[in-house]
Amino acid sequence: MTLFIFMRVFLATIMIAAACLKLLSIPSFKRTLLQLGIFVRNPLIGVLVIVGLEFAAGILMFWDAVHRWGLLLNVILIAGYCWAVWRTVRTKMAITCNCFGDLMPDQLGKKTVYRIALLFLITIALYWGDTSINSIEGFEILIAMLISIAVLAFTALSKSFIDYKKIV
Repeated sequence: MTLFIFMRVFLATIMIAAACLKLLSIPSFKRTLLQLGIFVRNPLIGVLVIVGLEFAAGILMFWDAVHRWGLLLNVILIAGYCWAVWRTVRTKMAITCNCFGDLMPDQLGKKTVYRIALLFLITIALYWGDTSINSIEGFEILIAMLISIAVLAFTALSKSFIDYKKIV
């Protein structure tokens, strides 16, 4: 497995996980959208649109014929994430980021910018690194997905530990 294929599976898995975790915490994600001032009339529509775009971006990256559409959706989502951080900084509000639902709630700010930058760099690298995922066995893709989920779980566990230490 090449680094580009791993990054593609990693990004796809992260996008799908983010969508699923947002669905598991709809009330808090609706609250975030309301704080940002978007989808005020019906925040559930906003939740479904954003979750649908994230899910579609992740799924599309698993097929060679349409993976660039998934990357394009990623760029659109990243632009939306950047706007949310910009709006938060501009209005000086404390808005909770629900990037991964209630698994890792955090304030929109500098840490969010780092995550967005990482997603953007991976997306750009994948746009230029054209490799076929069809040349990889399903078992290797599964391992890459599990590693991606493990990275997400380790990040959430680390954040919980750091937050706990701040309280104690």
